[in-house]
Amino acid sequence: MKLKSLVMTSLVFVVPATVQAADWGGMATLGFSQTEVSDSSTDISTVTLDFNGVYDFENGFSMGFDAGLAFGDVSNGGPDVDLNYFALNGEYKLQNGVTFGGYVERGSVDDDGAIIGDVSMTSYGLTLGYETDKLDSEVYFGESTTSPSLPSGVDVKDYGIRVGYQISPQAFVVGALGRSEISGIGGDVELDMVGVGGGYAFSDQWSAFGGIQRVSLDLADADATTFGLGVAYSTSAISNLPMVFSLELARTRLDVSGSSGDLDTIRFGVSVPLGNAGGDVPANSVVNNIAKGGHSALTSGVMGAF
Repeated sequence: MKLKSLVMTSLVFVVPATVQAADWGGMATLGFSQTEVSDSSTDISTVTLDFNGVYDFENGFSMGFDAGLAFGDVSNGGPDVDLNYFALNGEYKLQNGVTFGGYVERGSVDDDGAIIGDVSMTSYGLTLGYETDKLDSEVYFGESTTSPSLPSGVDVKDYGIRVGYQISPQAFVVGALGRSEISGIGGDVELDMVGVGGGYAFSDQWSAFGGIQRVSLDLADADATTFGLGVAYSTSAISNLPMVFSLELARTRLDVSGSSGDLDTIRFGVSVPLGNAGGDVPANSVVNNIAKGGHSALTSGVMGAF
C-alpha cells in the first residue's frame, strides 16, 4: 500500500465515529510585522493570521489543526507575497504513552508571477511518538508533492523528529530536526532544518519566549538562519476575555555561496486563547513554528521567516 493511502487510513482511523465528551484548546494570533532588507531601501509590511488547535476526544483519539496566512506588501513597487499553510493531523495514544497517527499539510507561496509565480507543496506522512504529562515527542516519515509538478521520477521524502518538554509549570523547551530529500535527478539534494526554543512565564501576566531555526540546502551551499526573541502580556487577570499581546524581534540571515544578507523584523501579535487551554506562546512566533511547524523542511523554513 502506498504511503498516501496509509496516511489517509490513519487519519480516518483516529477520528471516532461518534463524538463524545471532549477537551479542546488552542491559540489564534493576529499579527503585524515590519521587515527591513539589509543593504536595501526595501521594506516588507506583513499581516498574518495563525491558528493552532487540538481536539481531544478523551478516549485516546485527538485531532490537531494548524493554519497560517501571511500577506506581505513589498515597498518600492516590489511584488506582493502571499503565503498560506494548512495542516491536519490525527493521533491515537495508547495507555503506555505511545502514540501513532498521520498528517496532511499544504503550504503555498504566490508572488503575482514576479519570480516564482504560484507554487505549492502538499505533504503527508505517518507519525510515531511518546507522551507523558511533561514530554511530547514524535518521529515522522512522509512524502511531498509540488505544484507545478516535479519531473517524472523525482521524489521528495520528509523525515525528522520533534521533542517538547515542560521543565516546570513556568518553563518549557522544544527542539526539532528535519530533512527533506529530493531524489531522482542524478543525485540526492538535501534540505535540512534544525530548531530549538523555549519560553518562561515570570507571572500570570508576563512571559518571554525565543527560538532559533536554521535551514540548509546542500546543493547551493545556502543557509537561512532565523532568530526570534519576544515578550508577551496576558490580560487574564483583568479581563473576562483573556488576550495576549506580544512583541518579537527577529532576524533571518541568508548565506548563499559566501554572500549574506539580513531580514530584520519587528513583529506584534494579538492572541486569543481558545477552549480549555491556550497555547504556551503566540502562534506567530519563531518558537511556535519550531514546535508546530510543517513536517517539510522547506515549508517549515519559509513559514518560520514570516
